[in-house]
Amino acid sequence: FPVTIEGALVDGEWSEIEGWIEARTSSKLAEAKTKKLAEIQAEKCRLRDAGIVIDGTLFDTDATADTKYTKMFLACQKNPSYEIPDWKASDGMFVAMTGSLVLQVMTESGAMESLLTSKQKEKIAEVKILESVEAVENYDVTLNWGIQ
Repeated sequence: FPVTIEGALVDGEWSEIEGWIEARTSSKLAEAKTKKLAEIQAEKCRLRDAGIVIDGTLFDTDATADTKYTKMFLACQKNPSYEIPDWKASDGMFVAMTGSLVLQVMTESGAMESLLTSKQKEKIAEVKILESVEAVENYDVTLNWGIQ
């Protein structure tokens, strides 16, 4: 049984209603993609801030830790033998922080940040080409970041 909507059926074509449906679907797809891109950013930040392990010790890698590493690095530039014997690497983990160790932490943290940024770009590109709200919603942002 045909159903007509006044003003929508033109010469046997549903042009106006199809346009409305397409616009509505496009809007929902755009909203889903925007939400998914925010989830990707949040996952990247979570992984970045989770820390790195060097010689069995977990080192914090959040913004506060980065500031402390930078201050330590600068202090070691002025005095290469500078050391902090009880540096808090992470909760319950203490190490003797030296210039060489802080440089290693900063180097590995930087490499992790670069990897995560590269993976983030890949994930953004993957989400952008998805064609349905369902596909976007089913996209798992926690997979395939290249780190544990």
